Amino acid sequence: MRRYPRLRTWHELFLSVTGLGRRLPWWTPITPLMLRTTIHRLWNFTKHPVRHFLFLICPWRASLPAQLPPAQLIHSEAEVRKRHEGLQQLQALPLFAYRDTPTRSIYRMYEFLCAGLNYMLQEEISHFYFHPQPDIWRLEDIPDPRDSDPLRYAIVASIVETLAECFTWRQKGGLRRDGSIDFDPDALAIEPPGWTKLVPAVPEPALFHDGFISKENPFTRRNVHMGNAYFYGV
Repeated sequence: MRRYPRLRTWHELFLSVTGLGRRLPWWTPITPLMLRTTIHRLWNFTKHPVRHFLFLICPWRASLPAQLPPAQLIHSEAEVRKRHEGLQQLQALPLFAYRDTPTRSIYRMYEFLCAGLNYMLQEEISHFYFHPQPDIWRLEDIPDPRDSDPLRYAIVASIVETLAECFTWRQKGGLRRDGSIDFDPDALAIEPPGWTKLVPAVPEPALFHDGFISKENPFTRRNVHMGNAYFYGV
């Protein structure tokens, strides 16, 4: 009598029936949306594949999720990682590139920065800089979020201004947003959107993480003592 392996969960049953649990052969056709690859990645490398898949197939742009206050994010690395479980896998998928927005990316940077997750911050900056739709993902076109939290609003505005400085530095160094190399020391500076200049400093000093903090950067100008060195690691 032939014995079949016992399938312990519906997840294993799905992979067994569809064959998605196996590695894709080299001759698998690749479509622009990469649907088979998307399902393969989600079911094999994320903890909540169904939730992620339903998020990706929604035809509208994703809205900004509820945000935590800065004080709650400090020393909350585990909670922030849990909120963004599977993010690296999602960012490699064309459907996520369509569903995602620059504002959502900026707020993810805000969470990583406040929680001290510097490696995730750098990955998010790279995701923004090398986005496949650079004409849509322009810093100067990011809308004013009109955040109700003054400190969070100041941090978000400082992030956008720091990205403008960082991206200008990168472009003058020759690294283009499409990954090509083209040295041009006279490249035009990237300007942040106008609303960032209207965001005031917070009345009380806000100290986040120890480390190197330059005397003058967009954060310190708003009374937020936070370093910006990790923004230059794109």
